[in-house]
Amino acid sequence: TIGSNQTICNGSAANATITVSDVASTDAWSLTYTVTGFAQSTLTGTGPTSVSITTSTLATGSPTIVLNSIKNTSTGCVQTLTPLVGSTITITVTTPTVGGITAGAATVCYGTNGGNVTLSGQTGSILMWQSSTNGGTTWNNIANTTITQPYSNLTQTTLYQAVVESGVCPSTVSTGTTITIDTLPLATINLGTTICAHSTAALTITTTHTKGEQWSITYTEGTTPRTVTGTGDVTKVITTLVSSADSTASFDVTLNGISLTSGPANLRCVNTLNSVAVVTVTPLPYATIGSNQTICNGSAANAT
Repeated sequence: TIGSNQTICNGSAANATITVSDVASTDAWSLTYTVTGFAQSTLTGTGPTSVSITTSTLATGSPTIVLNSIKNTSTGCVQTLTPLVGSTITITVTTPTVGGITAGAATVCYGTNGGNVTLSGQTGSILMWQSSTNGGTTWNNIANTTITQPYSNLTQTTLYQAVVESGVCPSTVSTGTTITIDTLPLATINLGTTICAHSTAALTITTTHTKGEQWSITYTEGTTPRTVTGTGDVTKVITTLVSSADSTASFDVTLNGISLTSGPANLRCVNTLNSVAVVTVTPLPYATIGSNQTICNGSAANAT
């Protein structure tokens, strides 16, 4: 008899155990067997025993190992083994694992983004997805066995790959796809200035990480919402409204947000700001003189 059916990976060899019985311990025997696609093989031995055989490497499909006959060469008795029970096993040969190709690489805005990485061309089942934020040095496992891996609101450049396994064949990974995080545009305003009452203040806004694109900044002057626009990384002067204060006062000019208004739609990034300039208003100098008076010709007038 021969052992049970088994499954192996394409390009591997099958191992099986043949058990010889019903011969005397001193009787010699000769057994023939056939592996699908190969010539008949012969085993020889003495007495009851178990013998391990190893096939040549097998290709995808379902080859069989068939025990044909056994002869007791000491007594001359011959037993045809096929189609007796236990004379045949089937070897299921699994197609090799192919990791496949991922797609969906993108450059997206920091913290506000979303999309999918997809897998195609794989052979086998998806065991999981993996992500890495250090270029593949270490990986985080993701419990997802579908061909689509979503991402949302990433703050670090992230590499994705799928882990695939075909039957009993070793698992392997797909190609990787990187989602690159783009730096958000930034704007700051100088700390502030002091102006005279009923005048305007000139304040400086500095923009960075705009990639040469057009931008729009919203800001609040006191309680009045205002907007300024420009292009690229620049230093831009804004002028406040005329101060209406007559006495010492102050008001804040607060940058609220910056958004890119040109370039690829997915890279028109928006950033929340909180940069404040304080404008201090000082009163205008003031003087008064006493009341009208009457004096004699040739006299001097005194006034306070």
